[in-house]
Amino acid sequence: MTEGQSGQFPARYFDGQTSQAQPVTLRLRADALTIVLSATEALPGWRYDQTYNSDEYIKGRALILEHRGTPGAQLVINDVVAIAAILERLPRRQRSMAQISLSLPVVLALCVLAVGALIFAGWVVKNSSGFIASLIPYSWERPIGEALVPQVQEAKEYAAQYPCRAEVQVRLLRKLLARLGLSVVPKDLEILIDPTKEVNAFALPGNTILVNQGLIDFARNDQEILGVAAHEMGHLNRHHVMETLVHSVGLRALLSGMLGSGAAASIFELDYSRDHEREADQSAVAYLKAVGLSTNALTDFLVRIEERYAFLKEIEKNKALGYLMSHPGLKERQDILRYGMIPGAAPRMVLTKREFEELKAAGTLTCPAATKTKQ
Repeated sequence: MTEGQSGQFPARYFDGQTSQAQPVTLRLRADALTIVLSATEALPGWRYDQTYNSDEYIKGRALILEHRGTPGAQLVINDVVAIAAILERLPRRQRSMAQISLSLPVVLALCVLAVGALIFAGWVVKNSSGFIASLIPYSWERPIGEALVPQVQEAKEYAAQYPCRAEVQVRLLRKLLARLGLSVVPKDLEILIDPTKEVNAFALPGNTILVNQGLIDFARNDQEILGVAAHEMGHLNRHHVMETLVHSVGLRALLSGMLGSGAAASIFELDYSRDHEREADQSAVAYLKAVGLSTNALTDFLVRIEERYAFLKEIEKNKALGYLMSHPGLKERQDILRYGMIPGAAPRMVLTKREFEELKAAGTLTCPAATKTKQ
């Protein structure tokens, strides 16, 4: 598309100071994006060499852009023509690896080369795990998760044993997460329930989220659960899950796991880097702001969970905190989440009061027609 053909495109702009989206018009110049606020007002151009994807772009979803010279500000673009044109203009190092499309033989060849590199020099794992993970086809991710993460199978066995519990909770959680929109939560998202009482949730390979019963029990409102889920969607959409699996268990273990010969990797071994956690928090802020919600409830949730376990001995605290222990400190997280806060604003519920009570009570339902799991 040439400069003359670029035209104008609709977008939503967040200034980083409020949670309200402002409709804007984008004009694509040769060296920068022009953001037109009104007929008489436009922002300074966003140069392409200073603009980057805040999330890995996945085809069919919105493109979220940030600018190094405008901290906290974001552009959300849904127009497919505009997205294609902008991605062409971004410097290659700032494009999402999700745009790479390779044939299976090429992927396998690159994987073999990567394995050789890993054997030759162990430090490559740490420095190239993101690139290697981006080469693994999406269709492989869910089988990898099922083969390597035992909690996936355990959650499915729990759903088979207590179908009335899982049906209610998955249905209501799906309604809750749908508030974030299809650009964030894909239609094929799989939601699994783990009966453990630890207050936590996990993103898993293949667009899968595992929600602990402890998180549902601890939440005071649906916005607290939605805030945690938005954070996990950040991990999924930024491809952190596969990158961390490659780094933790190695590419060879992943591939052998698909064939049934790999060693299982506990979900608790998926130790995201602090950078990953910060990026997931930034995504959560963007996702909530994009649909007019604040991060107030998520911030309150973090404060409450830390206060709840403050009296425990250090070893016990590390086990109990779960969600907090694998993330940056509370103060650092509050600094990130404040960009999505609305002082004094009450939570805007997605579920009705009755639905939220039903969600919490479902974990103790008796299922008379429960299916026995296969031995």
